[in-house]
Amino acid sequence: MDKKNIIDYYGDLEHIIDLKCELLLFNCETDSPLYNSLNKSRDQLISAIQNVCNQSLSNNHSIYGFLLMPEERHILAKFIITNKKISHNVQTSLSLDRENCLDSYEKIEFYLLKCLIDQRSQDENVIDLSDNLKNTLYELTIQVDHFEGNICQAFEIINKQKIKSLCLSRLKSVEENQLSELVSQLVSLEELTLGFYKQFQLNFEQINQLQKSRAFNFNLSIDNVKNMDIQSLGQIDKIDQLRIQESNLFKLNKLESNFTNVKYLCLNWNNIEHVSEDTFSALSDLIALDIGGNEITNLNEKLFENLKNLQFLNLRHNYINEIDTRCFNFAENLEFLSLINGYYDGHDELVVDFDSLCLPKLKYLAIRCNQIPILKNLTLDFLEVKGLRDKALENLRFQSRLKGLILVFSYETNYMPEIDKDVFKNLSHLVYLVFRFDYIFDAQHVVENQHVYKDLVRQADQMSFPISIVYLYLFWIKFFIKARIDKFLQRILCFKFSIILSLLVNK
Repeated sequence: MDKKNIIDYYGDLEHIIDLKCELLLFNCETDSPLYNSLNKSRDQLISAIQNVCNQSLSNNHSIYGFLLMPEERHILAKFIITNKKISHNVQTSLSLDRENCLDSYEKIEFYLLKCLIDQRSQDENVIDLSDNLKNTLYELTIQVDHFEGNICQAFEIINKQKIKSLCLSRLKSVEENQLSELVSQLVSLEELTLGFYKQFQLNFEQINQLQKSRAFNFNLSIDNVKNMDIQSLGQIDKIDQLRIQESNLFKLNKLESNFTNVKYLCLNWNNIEHVSEDTFSALSDLIALDIGGNEITNLNEKLFENLKNLQFLNLRHNYINEIDTRCFNFAENLEFLSLINGYYDGHDELVVDFDSLCLPKLKYLAIRCNQIPILKNLTLDFLEVKGLRDKALENLRFQSRLKGLILVFSYETNYMPEIDKDVFKNLSHLVYLVFRFDYIFDAQHVVENQHVYKDLVRQADQMSFPISIVYLYLFWIKFFIKARIDKFLQRILCFKFSIILSLLVNK
């Protein structure tokens, strides 16, 4: 901007501040705290605007300021000072607190500025971000379609040398020199995650070269890229986390030795029908495996034989009729196991001999059963049972350590479960409880039985069992016990909604 435009621009900002302040003061008593606060804020803002204007007139083109107008009445405005001009689209998005027709470059600027602004106090009127060395963000996750052109310049707002973890998601294309340039500047980088959506374009050799020049973990996510060839990813020297979703893999053959570094593998919703006996035999370091949401009908008893370090296993939403529990004998470190078969409550029960299931470290188990099994050989912290037709709950007495319990009753269940206070008296560690009724079409029937659950609350009071209803709405009845939710349960609840990937964040 030339000098006239600079004077006009910052003069307009001063006028906006004066006008809004007068409007807010119109019905405000002169001796009220709000009156004094608004005038003080106006003085601070106008002073900051004039200071930036004077610096710009002195040929300091590395400083720029713009206004954000919060909805809160007690906040007059926020004046943001940066080391470069910010586009009107980004300013509008920051004011709306959401992306608004931004290109890839603007999306990065928007996210970085939003993170930096959110770090500051809500009551700050002037936020000076002009010194990028002071603008520190250690972890970044940004959705951006195309990483190309001059996009690296968008990161000049922050101190790139402090970034430890960078995730670029929803990618459709990556320009090699731009990625290499950015990674070379991230001297503290410990983890790089690239997530591709619908299109997959990645130079494997480039990634290998980047990893050789800098020691960081590389994670790859591929979503909705049809007929993806998973074996081609073996050309990458080292992948720490690999996620391929909704990409029609159909059949899984042996993953060769190049995949030995993979610790977290998620292959859900890929229409996989067959998994060969040696598919995972080379993945001895694997910690988490998610092959849920596929068309798998059987598992070889030696499928997990080499997975000595496996802790998380999701087989949810497949069509497996029966599992030989010997296939879990090798997974002695398993903590999380989801065996909820099929998608509906019809005839999708998975046959498992729970009496022979012996997993000493197992904490979380999700299953589909007609009735709650005894599970004498397991000491669980969290149990989820779907497809229940038997209303009896007495088998819960064998799981006195339970912290979380989810019971989902089948559409064939016409009555609420019987509440035995002695059962819940034994569950003294419980902090999360859900009763859910799927496919009950008679809403009035549910409403009429509210008293059953209110009785449970009254019984809980008598038993010094602190429990309260959060909400009761037709088919879903949920209790949240007034107790501190520990880190384990937080991980479990994250696991409930996004299985493996959320766990990786909280691990």
